[in-house]
Amino acid sequence: MEHYLYHFKEVDAAARDVLIAVLSDLPFSGFEEMEHSLLAYIPVKDAEQLSDTVIQQLGFPFSVQLIEAQNWNEQWESSFQPVRIPEDENVRPEVFIHAGFHQPHPDARFNISITPKMSFGTGHHQTTYLMMEEMLQIPFLEKEVIDFGAGTGVLAILAAKLGCKKVLAIDYDEWCIENARENIVDNGTLQVELKQADVFIRQPADIILANINLNVITENLHAMLDSLNPGGILLLSGMLLQDEHFIVKTLKMNHCTNLTVKHRGNWIMVRINKD
Repeated sequence: MEHYLYHFKEVDAAARDVLIAVLSDLPFSGFEEMEHSLLAYIPVKDAEQLSDTVIQQLGFPFSVQLIEAQNWNEQWESSFQPVRIPEDENVRPEVFIHAGFHQPHPDARFNISITPKMSFGTGHHQTTYLMMEEMLQIPFLEKEVIDFGAGTGVLAILAAKLGCKKVLAIDYDEWCIENARENIVDNGTLQVELKQADVFIRQPADIILANINLNVITENLHAMLDSLNPGGILLLSGMLLQDEHFIVKTLKMNHCTNLTVKHRGNWIMVRINKD
């Protein structure tokens, strides 16, 4: 699949977070953060929905180039570095996310091999790190899990490695589903079932993971809460610090009183324990 690469320039760290949040509401499917810029990828077929005016209104200078599918892997392999959770190199990693061409970490509790192929979720982003860090605090053994907005499948894979009974991984993007399927096979986590859908698929679950964006979360919140079993846990991320007041207020209006919020950089993760 061919993609367009949008190179947004003169973007500092704080602006990158906001820009990613905005572009995530558009059909962009992958991001790379540079020191003073942001690379954003969008499938050619989805780019037809955009207009130059929409992108120009974001207020950043940008350039666009066509990236053929085979060139993406070359570009990614040249820059990918493994991710450790926790990131302190003096501590044994609980999770070590690496590419297929890296050696697994000999001491890691869980090694996860990921090839993103334009899909979002390698563990490099703050929200993925927040989600995985919190997942390590949750008992997954024999639980039924839904991963809404699966991307590369990295959260579903970790849930499987943590011992869950089964995982339903949902994503709207065909490219993500294809990519997640490859990563699931590579990691031997075949209890993960993949489904392509634009909305949350209602079915009973003990744990629901949703690392997407504020709009998709709020649009599907009722469905997720209705599907969550009593005593279940909902993890939400993909939201900025500036979204915290709104999402907490929205959750409390939906009778979610047992919740905690964690921060990393300009991003937040919310954990809801259902009574």
